[in-house]
Amino acid sequence: MNLALCSMFCAQAAGIDKTIGEQVVMALMMMVSSKGIAGVRSANIVVLASIITQFDIPSWPVALILGVDWLSDMPRTFINVTGNCLAATVMAKLENEFRTDEWKQKRLVQEEETLDHIEKVSVSVRGSTA
Repeated sequence: MNLALCSMFCAQAAGIDKTIGEQVVMALMMMVSSKGIAGVRSANIVVLASIITQFDIPSWPVALILGVDWLSDMPRTFINVTGNCLAATVMAKLENEFRTDEWKQKRLVQEEETLDHIEKVSVSVRGSTA
């Protein structure tokens, strides 16, 4: 959606009028091209610059978007990462893989090993300072 709006902004900034059909095709092309770029910082600028040339839109208006893209890029990336984490958690819950007894047992063993290591280090530090 963001790429479709940015491409229409580039066309309007360059003074190019697009028909409704061209706008729909451009929006669909941008939606297909944007798959997988939400988690990559400022990747939409690269995709936008490469695709608008296919629709006879000059690439100079992308520089206008580049100046403010970082502001909207941060929440887009955050929302994408949060959504991916949530989806993974939901799927793990549905598959009964989320924090099983086996996972809890491994976690307890790791915590005990960490505490043992901390005790050994603190004893060796106390012994070396005495």
